[in-house]
Formats: sequence, C-alpha cells, structure tokens
Amino acid sequence: MKIITKNAAFVQKSDIIQLNLYNAEKLNPTFMKVFGNSIIIFDNCNINEFVEFNNQEEIEFFKNTDWIIDYNEIKKLSEEEIFDLARSIIKEKNTIFQKLSTMTNEEREQNTNLVTDYEFLQFKLTSLQDALWLKKGHKKGHINIDIPIKKKQKTKDKK
Repeated sequence: MKIITKNAAFVQKSDIIQLNLYNAEKLNPTFMKVFGNSIIIFDNCNINEFVEFNNQEEIEFFKNTDWIIDYNEIKKLSEEEIFDLARSIIKEKNTIFQKLSTMTNEEREQNTNLVTDYEFLQFKLTSLQDALWLKKGHKKGHINIDIPIKKKQKTKDKK
C-alpha cells in the first residue's frame, strides 16, 4: 500500500520487497535505502511498516506504480466499488492466464512480462483485500494511516 502526499510517498515494505523481486537492477538504490546491506527478517510485526520517500523522482515513481494500492484512492470507495475493482483485477488476471495457456514454451519465454504482470495483479488483489480490512477496522497491527511511519529516535552520544 502507498500513501502519496505533495512532498512524500509512504510505501509499505511489503511492496518494496515485491518490486525488488522483479526489478532488482532498477530498484537497487531504493532497496538499499530501505534495507541497506544488513540481513533483515520480515514478519507480521514489520512487513506493513511504511517507508518515507522525499525525493521527487521517487515520489513520481511510486505515484505511477499502479499495482501498488493507493490508500487515498481506496478510502473514498464504497465496499461495493472495492469489490468491483477486485472483479476487474481478477478479469485482467484471467485474460493474461488465457493468453499464457495458449502459448508454447518458447512464446512464454519471449513474453515473461505477462507472467510478471500476472504476479503483480495477484499482489494487487491481496493488497486490495488488506486495504479493505484496514478501512473497515478489521486489520490488526500497527498501521496508522494518519501517522504512516515511525520516526527513528535520535540517539544521544554518550560522553
């Protein structure tokens, strides 16, 4: 999920991980900004945390990444409109599946973008479900949309 404001993009770590799976070369600077060179363990306690991006290019990149659910858009929709959106995502997934199922192995290798698109749509569908649960107040956890990220506390130097 993402929250786009005028001067920042707040993006959940789960979305950044998904992006990195399919776009490692392009996203390496973003991934490194978020995770660095250390080993990170993801679980239900931290996967939904938001990361703040202030660079205008990063904001535009996330604004234009349409498979990441934008909470500001979802919160305006009724439950039925969200279900309609889910049905349209499923329809798009089914169209891609039909194309892939009629292709030969060679054709599939030449159209790997379709597999990636299919997987992004599945991720979008799951994210849409999470957004609906959050909107309805059923999602447990530590997500606070009004304050989307926790600010790191500055440590004082001991003398």
